[in-house]
Amino acid sequence: MTETRYAVSTARPTVPADRPTVPVKWWAALGATVLAVQVAVVVRWMTGPYFHRVDPGPRFGLRRNGQPTASPAGHATAGAGSRPQLWWKPMSDKRIQLWCVYSVFGFIAIFLVGWVALAGFVPPPSPLDGAERIAELYEHRLLGVRVGLVLCIFASALLLPWGGAICAQMLRIEGSRAPLVWAWIAAQGCVVIEFVYPCTFWLVAAFRTEDSSRVLTFNDLGWLPFLGVVCTGMFQMVALAVLTLRDRRPDPVFPRWFAYFQLWCAVGVGCTFGVYIFKSGPLAFNGVLGFWVPVCVYFIWVVTTTLVTARAINNDDGADTHVALAERITVVENLLAKQLPTGVESASTASQHSPVSTGAMRTDGIRA
Repeated sequence: MTETRYAVSTARPTVPADRPTVPVKWWAALGATVLAVQVAVVVRWMTGPYFHRVDPGPRFGLRRNGQPTASPAGHATAGAGSRPQLWWKPMSDKRIQLWCVYSVFGFIAIFLVGWVALAGFVPPPSPLDGAERIAELYEHRLLGVRVGLVLCIFASALLLPWGGAICAQMLRIEGSRAPLVWAWIAAQGCVVIEFVYPCTFWLVAAFRTEDSSRVLTFNDLGWLPFLGVVCTGMFQMVALAVLTLRDRRPDPVFPRWFAYFQLWCAVGVGCTFGVYIFKSGPLAFNGVLGFWVPVCVYFIWVVTTTLVTARAINNDDGADTHVALAERITVVENLLAKQLPTGVESASTASQHSPVSTGAMRTDGIRA
């Protein structure tokens, strides 16, 4: 009987000579530079001459008798009703909404740089490519894939304020009891996840490229949901169309053609169902109907919806009503603070000599 012995090798696997090395020192220098610039900007912001403390406006405290109080100069009173001064002038609601809705252009710019320029995912690989071919593609642009997809993940967060600005205009149509608005913002959160998780799967594929079958699995796990999960986006388009058609006011929030545009976009992105079924042809995830048409339609939808929403925000006269009211209150308080002593003395003198004057003053106050 022969005895078979197995030798166990403890040597580490050799690294291919053509594999790119990680530029640790270069990235460390870049990170230190960015950190130094951020510290300098914060210090300049706190101590520089371009940012001065401004008064955010009056905020009233309450006396024991329930009467509002404010200082003669319009500043906040000390105590529970006081408000600290700010380093910047408060923005109006309309400006905040415009910043939110225009933030999507930052998402588009950063995502295109990371996904197209650095990662090189356009055009997408063929579903018929084998594991060795896909692993070779990742190895060829390994650093670009990692950096570009990290940028895409961070850029996806800019879709949240964009969706919030759109929902603020949708509330003007549906009112306080707005099931479609709340469902729309929930779908927007799902859309952000649908951008983040495919990028994460691609990053996992690029993290360890030694196992080609593993790279192929995570590559498919990124492409299929990225293009195939469009149900939430289609719901958003249909919901916007329904609300636009329901708006019967003479001056609607969104124009009527915007509803039909939403329905057209829903049909355009809905043809990606074939990415789960076909590996070749126009319905595969590198085909005309599986990739190019839905991606272009979604890009057109985002840009058009942004511009139409920005127009609706600019036409919203009630967005800054409370800001204008606060400014008027401040002006009236300043005038009353200057005229209050004289007015009180004259009123008290008149009330002592004529009891009818008190009733007249009350009547005038009620009419005012």
